[in-house]
Amino acid sequence: MMKYSIREEAALCSVEQQFDGMKRRDEAHAAMQDANDQQRQRIKSLETEIEGYKKQIAKEEEHNEKLTLVLTSVRWTSRQQEVT
Repeated sequence: MMKYSIREEAALCSVEQQFDGMKRRDEAHAAMQDANDQQRQRIKSLETEIEGYKKQIAKEEEHNEKLTLVLTSVRWTSRQQEVT
């Protein structure tokens, strides 16, 4: 077994601490990357959902316009029948 001087042991301990610190930093960075990826995926999902709602709203607006035209036509026809 090799014997280390106090200075060598301190240096070795310092290197080990730096390695552990870098390892924790890398783990934290990986966790942040994962969380970031999940948020991006959630945003993309919400954007897709919003586009679906926009299309649905446009369809409903078009349907409403058609119903309004029918209602206007029925009212006009009804008034014309009242006049005659």
